[in-house]
Amino acid sequence: MDLIVEKLTDIKEEFGPEVLLYYAGSGSEGFLNKLAMAFWHQYGGYTEVYGSFCWAAGIEGTRLVYGTNIHSDPRDIANSKLIVIWGKNPDFSGVI
Repeated sequence: MDLIVEKLTDIKEEFGPEVLLYYAGSGSEGFLNKLAMAFWHQYGGYTEVYGSFCWAAGIEGTRLVYGTNIHSDPRDIANSKLIVIWGKNPDFSGVI
């Protein structure tokens, strides 16, 4: 912990707080993300991205697989007989 504090202090003093990039993916937009943001505000600021790194990758992946960005209507989930969730734990990280 002391080493982390020392490095963060050195970086802030030499370059300013805005050289640190804070990024939180969509899976961490709850309480822990707000706690992390409170830390960076106490630190004196930070830089963050506009949008999401994974959103563009998901759009491009859909285009490459299907040839276009097509998605089903989320309201149609109620009519599903089987839902396969791959690489996500909705109990832990949110709804589908």
